[in-house]
This record gives sequence, structure tokens and C-alpha cells, in this order.
Amino acid sequence: MRTALALSICATLAYAAARPDRLDLVGEVTGAGRTILSVTLFGVDHPFTTSTETDFLGEFRFHALSPGTYTVSVLKNSLGATRRTVVVSPSLADQKGAVRVTIPFDPAAAAGVSGGTISKNSLSIPGRARRKYSESQKQLAKQDVEGATRSLHAALDLAPQFTQAWNALGMIAYQTHDLPEAERDFRTAIAVEPAAFEPDVNLGGVLLSEGKFAAALEVNQRALAQRPADALANVQAGIAFFALGDYDRAEPALLQALRADPAQFSKPQLFLADIYLRRGDAKAALAAIEDYVARHPDADDVERQRQRIRQLQKILVP
Repeated sequence: MRTALALSICATLAYAAARPDRLDLVGEVTGAGRTILSVTLFGVDHPFTTSTETDFLGEFRFHALSPGTYTVSVLKNSLGATRRTVVVSPSLADQKGAVRVTIPFDPAAAAGVSGGTISKNSLSIPGRARRKYSESQKQLAKQDVEGATRSLHAALDLAPQFTQAWNALGMIAYQTHDLPEAERDFRTAIAVEPAAFEPDVNLGGVLLSEGKFAAALEVNQRALAQRPADALANVQAGIAFFALGDYDRAEPALLQALRADPAQFSKPQLFLADIYLRRGDAKAALAAIEDYVARHPDADDVERQRQRIRQLQKILVP
């Protein structure tokens, strides 16, 4: 199974970073039928991963999570995977400390994503290297980033062609703010397996973070050629178009990202709001910012966005 953590290509969302709170994530997968599914949770704003399975009704639960932004990947064998951003945030939790989410499984969109097919590269990885990779994932679940990094390097010593391990190293480098190392790791992953989607789209995120907008656009368009509906590839292409001043092409890419992943962690609503304001459409800008605040009520920039909402509401009052 190929796992991939989505990159945050904007400022990292740090929800309640100083709070001791621990919250549960309770989910329901719809549209996949009555079967047991594999569910993996990836941290967006910190190196972390853990896995569980659904019951036959499609329900799953992760316990005692740090508040933050996560990507949920739901895998159905032979069909592929679907991914959604989830916000585990105090304001979204119920009285029992649980955040409840519904993950729609779309077989058409999931086809070929992380498990639908097995590459020749994947078949060449020896068992010892796979065990080291599995060890790294267990260490990340315990937030042992140094141990996970050592295990990934050990896996690569055994199998330098291990794309998944290079991608995981790149994610750790990105989340620990070592952008040059992240770029090197993702480029190495692409070199050993040019058709791999995850390191390609992750490289696109790193290039955006480095301010290399034209290069980022080229990489993300290459990713979109493989998966035109992918939320991360679309939002990153949209942000690249925005940074390059091409707002007419930025808008549809950002809207597609929101359709695929309504809580997408790269804040597409805020880029859309800026586009609408440039066009003089305060009503559309207000709706976009309100949607962002509703989905990310404990984000570090939420008070600023609420202030923008109040200002726009004053403008729109007759």
C-alpha cells in the first residue's frame, strides 16, 4: 500500500498548539458498501501517522489526538483510496471531546490512488526494507521523529529504489521546516519512480513554499495530468496561478480543490476571496471567508478573518 501525507503549501495551521487537550476523531465512510476498510491518518502540521480499520458499517475512531489538521486516507482493496482533510479542533468537538466527520468514498475518484495498482518498483522492495518502513510508521504514531527518520534511512540502505521511503523522508523534512532537504528527497523519489504521483505533488508544494512559482506550476500541472480531480494538485496549481497573477485560471483550480476536499488545509477559500475582491465582488468574497472560518474555527488567523467578515458585511449593508 502506498501511503502519502499531503503537504501544507501555505503557513502551517497551528490549532490550539499550547493546549493539553486530546480529542477523538469519529468518522463514517459512506459509499463504499458494507466492508472493512483501511483508514490511515496523517498529520499535516506535524510528523504523525496512525492507522485503523472501519467496522462493517463504515465507522472508525482515532483516540486522543492532538488538536490540528490531518489527512484521512480510506483504502478499499482493488479500488484505491479517497482522501479528505479533517480538522480536529476544540470548537468542532462535542461535549465528549469527539470531532465527527463523514468521508464520502467515490469509487471513480479513488481508482488508481494509493493501492489501486502495484508498480514494478514496489514489487522490487525486499521484505527487510518494508519492515523498516513499517517500523518508521509505528514510530511516527508515537511522535518519535528521530527514530522514524533512522528507520527510513535503514530501509533505503536496503532498497535505494524505495519510493515510499523517500517520500516519507521528504514529508518529515518539510514538516520540520527543512525545505532544501525535502526538495532533494522528493526529487530522488521521482528519479527512482518517475510515474509516482505522491512525491511529484509534494514537490510541487515545496516549490510553492520556496517561492518558485513557475516551477511549482509546471510540477503541479504534471500531477494534474495523472489525477485531474485531485484536491492537493488543484489547490497548489491554483495558488501558483494566483502568485503568477493569472486569476482566471487560478479560480477554477481552487474551486475544484474545494469540491474534492471542502476543508482543504491550504486555505483555498482565502485565495478565492482575494480574487473576488480584485474583481469587486464583495458578496462572493464574504461567502468564501465565512466558509473558511466555519471549517477552521480555531485556526491561528481566524480572528483576522472574522474582522474581514465584519468589514465586508458593513460594505454590503444597503
